[in-house]
Amino acid sequence: LAGLLGIALMLVECEIVERGQDLSAPSETWVQVLKSCVLGSTVLLDVLLVLRYRCDGQVNQLQSSIPSRRHKFSLWRPVLLALELVVCSFHVPPGVSGEFEIVQLHGAASAEDDSVCESLQQGIDTVRRGDGCYLVYRYPVEALGVFMAARLYLLARFVRSSSALHSPWISLVGSLNGVDAMKPFFHFKSIFKLHPLNVLLPLTVLNTLLTAAIVRVLERPVQAAFDSYWKSIWFTLVTLVSVHLVVCFLSDIYLRLTVCVCAVWNWIR
Repeated sequence: LAGLLGIALMLVECEIVERGQDLSAPSETWVQVLKSCVLGSTVLLDVLLVLRYRCDGQVNQLQSSIPSRRHKFSLWRPVLLALELVVCSFHVPPGVSGEFEIVQLHGAASAEDDSVCESLQQGIDTVRRGDGCYLVYRYPVEALGVFMAARLYLLARFVRSSSALHSPWISLVGSLNGVDAMKPFFHFKSIFKLHPLNVLLPLTVLNTLLTAAIVRVLERPVQAAFDSYWKSIWFTLVTLVSVHLVVCFLSDIYLRLTVCVCAVWNWIR
């Protein structure tokens, strides 16, 4: 929940910044307040991660799965903890502002006049740089906050903690049968088998709303159609449904993976 709160505050922050290039004093104050709140939620999330790893180490010690207190944090545990802290700690801190740009090759110079660019898509202006014409994306530095979406991997643990099967007794029964009932995969599999809509529907809605919001942040500087959040949701739904329908008609797993990778690459580029 702390991770989702940070992502939601980041999106509100990006919305305020992108609505006006020259922020007024009240808007600037609100942006700094939101950045401070994101910083607070990030610190809270990091503390919870450290406490979780410490608790898991104590549980493993009690279950005799590791030999002693000295080896409570075996070689791989500090590495995983450091990796999670790096992923979950990323944010745009208060006091950081400015802009940056990303250029993308988008056409070539006109054959009749090499000072004029021939755009590959009507209605999009390009800039001549060197021998090529480029599409220029200008973003406020707050847009880098979209990388905070990497925190969504924590949803798997949230689902595990919310599962009715998450208890010491279930863990004990699982261990007697050679099943690790503390892993998120076990609870996902159980919930999808018993009550699939309880997880599938909320996650689908959350995925659609967050994807539309992030795509809107990244595409709005160039595509005017993304000024409306509801249009962004519509475009996202059409893309997800189209990819799903194509994947369903493919029997080969490698073809499915290829289609998914191509769809992701289409969004990125």
